[in-house]
Amino acid sequence: MIVEAFLSCDGANDSRGKLNILGTFNSINSEVIPVALPCFYIIGIIRYKKNEIGIHKVDVKIMQNNNVIFSALEGQEIEFNDFDGNDTFNMNIIVNVIGCEFKNYGEYYINLQIDGILLAKSTLYIKP
Repeated sequence: MIVEAFLSCDGANDSRGKLNILGTFNSINSEVIPVALPCFYIIGIIRYKKNEIGIHKVDVKIMQNNNVIFSALEGQEIEFNDFDGNDTFNMNIIVNVIGCEFKNYGEYYINLQIDGILLAKSTLYIKP
């Protein structure tokens, strides 16, 4: 599997296999801590091969200093299908994050694991 994109954004939807992304970002500015975003999205575009078709466990976690501060997806079973008969396929993953609180300024990581293997990491900065 190859992750072609993995990022945070203000909104996203999938329209018949086309991923629509609105307002990508990698930093949040706030004069006060803790800061909580009411809602944001994490998206992933994953390319996979025929031999990877099947059910896979997907985890999306927000981390700081190797500590999980928010589990957006934990062990979610997602079926990777053969949609179009090609040799490789795309899977769009959209995760709606609600109620995530950042208690400290600094660098956070959003990790994507599939079947326990870290496939992508995106950085998110919380700044004063």
